[in-house]
Amino acid sequence: MRLGLSTLTPNQRESVVLAFYGGLTYPQVAARLGTGLPAVKARIRSGLAQLKVALA
Repeated sequence: MRLGLSTLTPNQRESVVLAFYGGLTYPQVAARLGTGLPAVKARIRSGLAQLKVALA
């Protein structure tokens, strides 16, 4: 999994780690990063898609 995380952009990685390892909800991730909820959702969605490819 760590190898897969290294393929993500820093923004994607931070969002994914906070949501899935940190246990934060998407709104909590957005508040923590000081960004909008749609941006966080997009980062996580694209990050998970990239992880799927990297780990396949």
